[in-house]
Amino acid sequence: MKLFVDFEEARQTVMLDRDDAINTVFSGIKTLSDLASHEKWKWTSKPVAALLIAGITLFSLALHAWYWNQLPDRVATHFGIDGRPNDWMNKGYATALLCGIQVAMPLFLFGIGSLLQHIPSSMINIPHREYWLHPDRREQTIEHVSKMLAWIAVLTALEMMAIGHLTFLANRTGSPLNAPLFSTILGLYLLGVFSLAGRSFWILRKPGNSISS
Repeated sequence: MKLFVDFEEARQTVMLDRDDAINTVFSGIKTLSDLASHEKWKWTSKPVAALLIAGITLFSLALHAWYWNQLPDRVATHFGIDGRPNDWMNKGYATALLCGIQVAMPLFLFGIGSLLQHIPSSMINIPHREYWLHPDRREQTIEHVSKMLAWIAVLTALEMMAIGHLTFLANRTGSPLNAPLFSTILGLYLLGVFSLAGRSFWILRKPGNSISS
């Protein structure tokens, strides 16, 4: 009997210690929505993607400012397959255009993803649309597709920054664009985009699959 009592006391002590540990870990998290807001900050989430887009875009704009005084008055904006320039623009117009594209393209992709919840289901083209956009599954599906677009926006911001840097180097030195490196950057970008989109469409390939983050 004494052994049983000692065991029961030990068990209760362990249970109390476990409850204290759980309360410590989840202190400040009062509701399921609070817990969900914490989950949103894991590294693959949309807020993380938004921060990366903002950081990459600001760095790209800083590159434009740094290269400004090093560029000629007429800037090559288009190059042939051999890397030699075949079209030019005034430096001011070219810089404004490149800055505008650098900001607009990732923002457009991220914005489309964020606005999906307000777009009618009939305008969203995904496999088995009737199943995945059913009211019972629409919110989760929209979140999944929106996250995919957010990370494609991150890749787009990186790709445009890299291409812009190659363009600046070619104009600063007067040498042809580094065509092999340009092709490598473009190829990696397309690989990343198709990988993200392919993963999503594979998950949505048939009704009944589980949408995971």
